[in-house]
Amino acid sequence: KIDIVLLDGSSVGVKIPAGVKNGAKLRLKEKGVKNRKSGVRGDLYLKLTIILPKLDELESDFVAMLEEKLPH
Repeated sequence: KIDIVLLDGSSVGVKIPAGVKNGAKLRLKEKGVKNRKSGVRGDLYLKLTIILPKLDELESDFVAMLEEKLPH
């Protein structure tokens, strides 16, 4: 779960689904910009960018476990 700061300064918690792919889009219903005429909020779309840590930044025990479990 991450907190997103909206354009109006408020924040909302967003739960990122497990197994989500890089570039996936999430829709936050009625969290976008207000329509000037009707006052109704639009939807806000988030595009996800997955950033993986470099192997040298990880604990050596964790890296050893990954090398054991993952196919080569």
